[in-house]
Amino acid sequence: MRAQMQLRTTDNPRRGRFELYADDELVGHVTYAVRDGVMSVPHTEVQPRHRGRGLASAMIKHVLDTARSRGLAVLPLCPFTARYIANHREYLPLVPAGQRARFDLEDLEDLEELDEPDDVDRAARATGAAAE
Repeated sequence: MRAQMQLRTTDNPRRGRFELYADDELVGHVTYAVRDGVMSVPHTEVQPRHRGRGLASAMIKHVLDTARSRGLAVLPLCPFTARYIANHREYLPLVPAGQRARFDLEDLEDLEELDEPDDVDRAARATGAAAE
């Protein structure tokens, strides 16, 4: 049985992308451009034989953490990146408030600070989702 893959994400600014390596094999990348303090993220790709293992999510997490550490805002032009942010609301503040509707992220603002079950139920009704 093969040991667990060693994952490594690196920034390759010359090519405008973050690259994900499993062991020493390039298995995916996220393209980006930075201008005026904003990182645009137009594309995420994982090689077909490596899909379904959470590798794209691992890359996006690294990209968003890097943007945060560099003080950059993020425009999630890639639909996968926008969905990741929708599912990991701690990254929502990276998307400028005036741009959130463009990525279907505007309704998430009220859901950031939910602590009580009643709040969760109320938020689920407001968004049309079923509370679990």
